[in-house]
Amino acid sequence: SIYAGTGWTGYIGDLTYGSPFSEGLSHYNFGIEARLYTRIGARVQVAQYKLRGLDANAADSSFNRQRNLSFHSKNFEWQVQGVYYFLKYRGKYHKRRTYEPYLAAGFGKTYFSPKADFTDINDVTETYDLRSIGTETETYGKSTWIIPVNIGVKAALNEFLNLSLDMGY
Repeated sequence: SIYAGTGWTGYIGDLTYGSPFSEGLSHYNFGIEARLYTRIGARVQVAQYKLRGLDANAADSSFNRQRNLSFHSKNFEWQVQGVYYFLKYRGKYHKRRTYEPYLAAGFGKTYFSPKADFTDINDVTETYDLRSIGTETETYGKSTWIIPVNIGVKAALNEFLNLSLDMGY
């Protein structure tokens, strides 16, 4: 089956204050999944997601508020996962269960490009690529390997369409 989805992403780090989740939908994905056995499936997925962190939300008069750092990043990733369904497949798509809970895990790669905006006293904003500035004491790459883990439930809406609720890390 072919699927598409959207949702929220979260950033947990030294620029997180309050909720780590993004404002509004910040994650879009497309994929293909195949049922291989009665409880085992496989999926391949590509996604685009945004991350953001800023000191402006830190407590007043704190060091972090005075530091006033921020970043935003539009990211791309691909992943391959194995899927374990807790209930056996009934053999025919139109006879599938109303709800199918599952676990998924796999590997992939995520590509990121952190940037920061600076607004001067004349209200002119410039965007800077943080990787080229070398904000960390060492250089870092444009991508990293990931090990995605998901838990979810698939609900049959009608004879041809499912709705999945999925939470991943």
